[in-house]
Amino acid sequence: MKKALKMVLLASLAVFNLSCELDYQTAAELQNYFSELHENEGFNGTVLIAEKGKILYTGGFGFRNIEDASENNPDTIFNIASLSKQFTSMCIMMLSEKGLLSVDDTIGMYVPELIHGNEITIKQCLTHTSGLTEFLANEELWNHTDEQHTPAALLGYFADADLDFTPGTDWAYSNTNYITLGIIIERVSGTDYSTFLQQNIFSKLKMHRSFYDAEDDDIYCNRSTGYDSIDPAAEAMYFHPSLAYAAGAVHSTAVDMFKWIQALKSQKLVSRDTLNEIFTPGIGNYGYGWFIDQLQVNNVTYNQTWHWGSFFGYGSYVTRLVDEDVTIIILKNTTVEAPEEFGSIIRNVVSIVLQDMD
Repeated sequence: MKKALKMVLLASLAVFNLSCELDYQTAAELQNYFSELHENEGFNGTVLIAEKGKILYTGGFGFRNIEDASENNPDTIFNIASLSKQFTSMCIMMLSEKGLLSVDDTIGMYVPELIHGNEITIKQCLTHTSGLTEFLANEELWNHTDEQHTPAALLGYFADADLDFTPGTDWAYSNTNYITLGIIIERVSGTDYSTFLQQNIFSKLKMHRSFYDAEDDDIYCNRSTGYDSIDPAAEAMYFHPSLAYAAGAVHSTAVDMFKWIQALKSQKLVSRDTLNEIFTPGIGNYGYGWFIDQLQVNNVTYNQTWHWGSFFGYGSYVTRLVDEDVTIIILKNTTVEAPEEFGSIIRNVVSIVLQDMD
C-alpha cells in the first residue's frame, strides 16, 4: 500500500514538474517575442497572457513617460478606450437584474431629450443596432475637445440627429450608443457613472488601479502618457476624457483587466443567465460590449470573445479563447488606428501558447 502511494506521489510530482517546465518555456518564448517586437517595431506598452486562470506571462515594454524616463510595467495605468464598453454593458445588466430597467425598454423612457428615443431599445444600444449616428462626427464637438463635458452636454451633440437606419435592421458601431447607456445608468441608479463603476465593479473585484475620471485629475500614480510616436517623442492630441465618457474613458492596468476577465467566468457580478445574454452574438457578431466570433491561427479555429480600443495616444486589445480558456491582454500608450494592428501579435501569441508545445 505504501509503495503504491509512493508511486502515485512520484507520478504526480513528475506531472507537476513537467507542467512547470512547459510554463517556464512558454514564458521565455513570450518574453523573447515581445522583446523583439519592442526592439524591432517599437512596441510600447504592457501585456498579460493567461491560461486556465493562471498568468503565464506579463511584462512591460518601453516608456510610461518619456520625459521622466519611467518605464511601463504590469501595473501601469492606461486609457483602455473602447474596452470601457464592457463595463458599461455590465452596469446596465446589473441594473436589469435588480429590476430597475429592462433591455427591452426604450431609451426614450430614460432620455426623453432624444427625438428618436421612443423608437430605440436599450438592447439595440448595447448591440450597436440602434441607428444612432456617431456623435464624434459632429463638427462642433471638435471645437471643444479640451473642455470637460457633463453627460447632459454630450446629449447636445446628437439628441436631434437623424438615425442612420431603422433601429434593429442593421449594425453600425457607434459610440453614441454607449454615451446614451452611461446617461441611463446615472439616471436609473441615482449616482454618477464613476461612482457606480467603483462601488459595483472595481471595488468588488479589487481592481484598485481602475477608474473613470471625468475631471482628468492627475492624481493616480503610474499613469501613462499617450504618444503618437515614441522615437521621435510626440505626445498625442489632448482629448478630454469626459467626451469619451461611458464609451471609452475608463483607465485600467493589465493586471486589473485580468481580474475582470476572471470575474466574467464566475457569477461574482451577475448570474450565469445574464452572462450568457451578454455573450450571445447578434447582428455583426456583437453581444453586449463584446465581439463574439472565431479566430484562425495556422488553420486552427478558436472561438473567441474580444474587443479593441483606440484613443488619442492609446490602443488596447483583450481576447479570450473560450474553449481553451486563454486570455490575451495588450495595452499600449501609443496611438493605434485599427484592430488589424494587433492581429499578428494575437496570432503569434496563440501560436506560442497553444501550438508550439503540441
